[in-house]
Amino acid sequence: MSRRRVLIIGAGVAGRMAAEQIAAHPELDLEVIGFVDDDPTLAGRRRFGLDVLGDRGAIESIVTTRGVEMLLLAIPSAEGEVVRKLLRTCRRVDAELRIVPGIREIVLGEVRWHQIRPIQPDDLLGREAVELRPSEAAARLGGKRVLVTGAGGSIGSELCRWACRSGAAEVALFGHAENELFELEEELAADHGDVPVRVDVADVRDASRTGRVLAARSPDIVFHAAAHKHVPLMEKQPDEAVKTNILGTRNVVDAAIAASVGRLVMLSTDKAVRPISVMGASKRIAEIMLQHRAVEMGDEPITRLAMVRFGNVLGSRGSVVPRFARQIERGGPVTVSHVDATRYFMTIKEAALLVVLAGARAQGGEVFVLDMGEQISILELAREMVAMSGRKVDIEISGLRAGEKLREELWTDEFAATEMPKVHLAEPRSPEAASFKEVLERLEQFADDGEVAGIRREMQRLVPELPDRLGETRSVG
Repeated sequence: MSRRRVLIIGAGVAGRMAAEQIAAHPELDLEVIGFVDDDPTLAGRRRFGLDVLGDRGAIESIVTTRGVEMLLLAIPSAEGEVVRKLLRTCRRVDAELRIVPGIREIVLGEVRWHQIRPIQPDDLLGREAVELRPSEAAARLGGKRVLVTGAGGSIGSELCRWACRSGAAEVALFGHAENELFELEEELAADHGDVPVRVDVADVRDASRTGRVLAARSPDIVFHAAAHKHVPLMEKQPDEAVKTNILGTRNVVDAAIAASVGRLVMLSTDKAVRPISVMGASKRIAEIMLQHRAVEMGDEPITRLAMVRFGNVLGSRGSVVPRFARQIERGGPVTVSHVDATRYFMTIKEAALLVVLAGARAQGGEVFVLDMGEQISILELAREMVAMSGRKVDIEISGLRAGEKLREELWTDEFAATEMPKVHLAEPRSPEAASFKEVLERLEQFADDGEVAGIRREMQRLVPELPDRLGETRSVG
């Protein structure tokens, strides 16, 4: 049986290691025919016993004329746009695309064939991912008592893992998703048996229970990840968004201050910027609440409060990537809301990084935002995931759902750089404290009574971009 022909993209150290691994494993039935590299000084030369056949512009013709079945990307610094272009090439010529591991493995000389893997959604980021060094996390979390609300969720559970890896004195899992908490507790016990892990089945909407838990755990740091995040569902049930995202946050902040917690970081969203959805408005109002509480506590606060705004987190439960994956697995169609829809994306590890760093640097009321590069086309993401699957799956345009934007934003007002690479400080304006408190009281009453119209009306006093009725949109400039 003839061996599958492989073309390696990148004639550097990573390319050499990949070629050596293939040569060392004849059972793979692979044959490297050469390299392509954009360095013009390498054109037509031999590298590591193989020909450099051209630059990346020649890939398609090389694949076609030489019967290449696999492209192997061996450029550790390759950005998402490079990966996306290669996927488009693979679609046209019916070739498989694989990728070598990251720069750490290259530096240590640890590239092995089992590490050379298929393309994953994280590889499609339009930028280089921000990496969290274990030593940096340990410096922020080591020896600290950490409590995470919404600990069973994608980001909440990742924060718990980082806290355990960093040698936290204790990690408290706070949430109402008992199955997820049970599984996470078992995982952490198996992987980090030296770190005490506590589980508190509780709901942030229960002020009394929340207060008792924080008083008992006495955490140094609280990461507040509990929230309702699905835009269409919250459009139909705005009272639930108020009770969890706004009032639940108030309960956590009150409990943290009462328990003399050193720092609290709330996870927010880019949908809180000029929000046209109930979910986005509820998170913006929660941001305002933290800013007001920070001002009330002055320059020497009991608890330092901060917020971090995320884009879409690749691979998190309920997000677009796993939804596309499920649709592809079922044979399609893959549904995209609009041909022009774009979103910011970040990885779960990046989300954890931003939260940890924000918690360490919080002085009071800051909103931290990660530079997530350019927004990514959702239609292109769908096409690339279909290409990654190797299946023939249709893509359908379903139309924007209520509360959805074509494009998201990260800030509307001023923003400033920080000493942290790729992390900015947004400076959103907030309403007067007195009027905010009055609106909050009315929101609570309307949420208790299930009065949808009243909820939207009060939200509009704080976030005027919010439409009057379900499914409407307003100009956001």
